[in-house]
Amino acid sequence: MWASILLKNKDWILWSMDLFPEGYAAIGTIQKSNWLYKKLIGLTYKNKPGKIIALGPNQKKYIEANYNSNLEGVILPCGVFSENRKMSDLPAWKKDTSKTYIGYLGNCGIPHSPSFVKAAMDAINPSKQKMILVVYGVHAEELKKYAKDKDGIIIMENVPRNELNHVDIHLVSLLDSWTHVAVPSKAVSSVCSGSAILFCGNKESDSYALLKEAAWQVDEDNTMKEKIKTLFDSISIEEIEIKKQKALNISSNLSTLVKGSYDEIATWAY
Repeated sequence: MWASILLKNKDWILWSMDLFPEGYAAIGTIQKSNWLYKKLIGLTYKNKPGKIIALGPNQKKYIEANYNSNLEGVILPCGVFSENRKMSDLPAWKKDTSKTYIGYLGNCGIPHSPSFVKAAMDAINPSKQKMILVVYGVHAEELKKYAKDKDGIIIMENVPRNELNHVDIHLVSLLDSWTHVAVPSKAVSSVCSGSAILFCGNKESDSYALLKEAAWQVDEDNTMKEKIKTLFDSISIEEIEIKKQKALNISSNLSTLVKGSYDEIATWAY
């Protein structure tokens, strides 16, 4: 907003990241119908930047629609690993290689769905699967309490980055109200580690649009619990391995994309 106001006669670049004031509406701090919110949105998108660095192609389209203009720019997703740090040896927590390891590792903050994580916990079949829970954020204690004493769920303080590839399926969520407002880096990092993801959120989110070949997707609605349960009951090791192979392909493509974006950004300085 301040860039739009103060740099209206300058050639400036927007690196979008999470979007505000939309984020305030997404968490309910202010209603979209509020006159002040409408004023802030109007000021934010009054004067367009010369170029844009967006987290994903769909976020870029959303921003362009708000500016009512096509913008020159690049896509620069967050969470792409620049080097391979995968541990080949099995970590201490992966004691039963006959089982599928599902994990929620990271923040469960305001933009995320604790209901999705709980539904995944309930859907775990301990004879076939284990779930790793490493969580922080506003919903962390709620989820740890829910997971306590549940068969097949392991609560941990940390899983090092080089062990992420040993989680077969990472759980990722983004509430509908945050679609395009945020793009969780955890989704990208999970796929870049060589794992598949189960994404709870809008299909238009870049978390799914960029990674869908390595992903399953569910909406947070009254069918969510049933769909997760059906998936966990029916999924085969072969299906998971196909998704994980797709993840490696996506990771390579994202690395190429990021390098190209940085190369392009470098030319803007001249």
